[in-house]
Amino acid sequence: MKKQFEDYIKILETHKFQETYRHLIRLMTRLKANFPQEYLTGQLSLGYLDYTYFPFQNTYLKERQLRFGLVLNHRKLQIELWLMGRNHQVYQRYWQFFQYSTYNQNKPKPKPQYALLEVKLMAIDELLDEQKLLQMTVALASDIEKQLALYVDNFMTFPLAIQSKIAFRPYSVDEIGMSKAKIIVFEDMVLKISQDDQEARREYEMLIWLKDQLPVPKVLAFEVQDDRCYLLMEKAKGKMACCDELMRQPKRLTQILAASLKQMWQVDITNCPYPHTLKEHLAAATYQVENQLYDLDNVEPETFGENGFENPKALLEWLKVPGFEEDLVFSHGDFCLPNIFIQDGKLSSLIDLGRAGIADKYQDIALCYRSLSHNFSGKYTGASNPDFDAMALFEALGIEPDVRKLKYYILLDELF
Repeated sequence: MKKQFEDYIKILETHKFQETYRHLIRLMTRLKANFPQEYLTGQLSLGYLDYTYFPFQNTYLKERQLRFGLVLNHRKLQIELWLMGRNHQVYQRYWQFFQYSTYNQNKPKPKPQYALLEVKLMAIDELLDEQKLLQMTVALASDIEKQLALYVDNFMTFPLAIQSKIAFRPYSVDEIGMSKAKIIVFEDMVLKISQDDQEARREYEMLIWLKDQLPVPKVLAFEVQDDRCYLLMEKAKGKMACCDELMRQPKRLTQILAASLKQMWQVDITNCPYPHTLKEHLAAATYQVENQLYDLDNVEPETFGENGFENPKALLEWLKVPGFEEDLVFSHGDFCLPNIFIQDGKLSSLIDLGRAGIADKYQDIALCYRSLSHNFSGKYTGASNPDFDAMALFEALGIEPDVRKLKYYILLDELF
């Protein structure tokens, strides 16, 4: 150590070194003293000629056990903004997400030693206006907080395999359709978060099984965590069948839907993993009724009441005597316009396949007929087309309507 001590004395005897060091520490002291009041600053830590910094945080950061640091990096002679965890455990938890931040892209691995984010603000020799530096610091801190609120607060509890693919990507939440799942839409992906049940797992398995048989989204990841299923898929190609463009062309839309039904009926059901015949469907309906899981707010006006059934139990008893033979094919299970995507005049993607399987043709015909009726009556948008008759679907299919089956499958769906 003797040689090191001698070198240390020589450095201290250099007047310019001490003067420069005092200048830098005074700079950090002034920055701390003049820091905007929306943040509470902590003690200035001088460090060991490596980093001199002071922490700052607000209530939002404190609740998340996070804090910023305004840092003087002595080796690089630059001012940096750091985002830090309260302790190593907090740091590890947040790093699982922040490693995918745009601020950490193109950074050398492994992860930073001290901070979740280390962002250069300004080189010391570029610092001419300290107030401007503080404004830059607060603006950047505010941007990072917005990312925390928008991404981390919403996504940090997701499985790590999902986080790694969606972190810090712009997104929106899809409100279209009747699904109880949460649908998060990214530029080229969709994340569906559902209760962990048979329907959610079936959708995943059907997407895998239907690959190369029908146009369905490619599965990018599937994880189950805390009674939730996370299904990450490629974004469906094309436009929803209920988009304005197609709604202005009812005849063309009906023909495309009929062609899509026929395309589904061509799927070989020999090895289909899920039968969804009346036996399974009525068993599920019985469970719905016994546990009062039906939604009476979304049934047809005439289903119950004076001219309909007394209650869901009475409807179930009627359904138990169908009075027809099943014509089994591959069925989507919920063949409604928001679940059908069209491109270049043909089916381009099917989504929401949680009820897919082997079923009678009218499972899909009936729900498609009802969806056409609702969409063209203005139920969802207020814009109606009184000249359109959903019976045109049967003309496009080239079949005579089976009125009993049509009524039966629409009524059966009322219990789901």
